[in-house]
Amino acid sequence: MPDFTAKRRTRLSAADRAWWVLSLLASQEFRFTAMPDRDRLAGGLGAMTLRMLVSG
Repeated sequence: MPDFTAKRRTRLSAADRAWWVLSLLASQEFRFTAMPDRDRLAGGLGAMTLRMLVSG
């Protein structure tokens, strides 16, 4: 399994960030239905998204 906590230095374009947010929102119902331990994992996705959006 990949290590998603590793620091990444890749710069994302505004289009990449917008795609991520739209994809995250569009798949929310599916994740809440299918994902085990969804409260913890959803919180992690939210935190990761916030870091990505503000890291510039």
